[in-house]
Amino acid sequence: MAEEQQLALLKREVEAWNRWRDEHPSLRPDLNRADLSTLDLSEANLSGVDLIGATLGRAKFRQGTCISNTSLVGANLIGADLSGADLAWVDLTGAKLTGANLKVTAILKANFSGADLRGTNLRDADLSRNRHEVVNLAGANLSGLDLSGTEILSRAQLTNVNLSGANLARADVSEKSIDYAILIGANLQGANLSRASLKGADLRGANLKGASLVEVDLSGADLRGADFSGADLRTRYHDNFLSGANLNGTNLSGADLRGLRLEGINFQGAILTGTKMPDGSTHD
Repeated sequence: MAEEQQLALLKREVEAWNRWRDEHPSLRPDLNRADLSTLDLSEANLSGVDLIGATLGRAKFRQGTCISNTSLVGANLIGADLSGADLAWVDLTGAKLTGANLKVTAILKANFSGADLRGTNLRDADLSRNRHEVVNLAGANLSGLDLSGTEILSRAQLTNVNLSGANLARADVSEKSIDYAILIGANLQGANLSRASLKGADLRGANLKGASLVEVDLSGADLRGADFSGADLRTRYHDNFLSGANLNGTNLSGADLRGLRLEGINFQGAILTGTKMPDGSTHD
């Protein structure tokens, strides 16, 4: 079947497309640069299809859609609904996924290198075994994800990202810009945040036990109820609000706490040698 006929069949009826795929299991359809925007392709068998440079904006690939082993290099998936789709081994290098919905999507061994996921909803998706290089996640919803052991954060743009309730244990985000990120209830135990910028970030109730925050910029961050037990916060702070934070056993030696509001702070066991306190005095 010619490429034009393949495209026409898929556009006409998903069931007919799937029957044709079943009848030709060894054929790899070529839909490169095809325009499938706004179509409902839910439950379509797109496994192994070449969709390089295809236009799939606002298309629907909901639960039951198989896109595994598919090449979507440079594809336009802006606003596409991929919730519950199977994206195992898919190549999304350089793809545009701005505002796409990948909630609860199976993303085993997918390649997101150079992809733009700004504003993407990845809630409850599994990204633990994927390849990512220079990924734009600005404004993406990664809430509830298990990102422990992944490299995505160290190679991503993270401004305004939503990581509420995410597992970032032992993550290395040193020197990253995570400004205005939402990290409510996130697990950052043992994470390396040294020299990172978290200006305006919301870390309420976050677990930062044993984390390294040396020279981190937390200007305007909300750390109420966060647990910094055993963390190293040697840095300068400006206008932070730490009401209710747990700093038990935290290393604050040399830190500048001037200007902080410290209502309800637990400093028991904290190391305060040389710390500049809120009243301007230096702790012995």
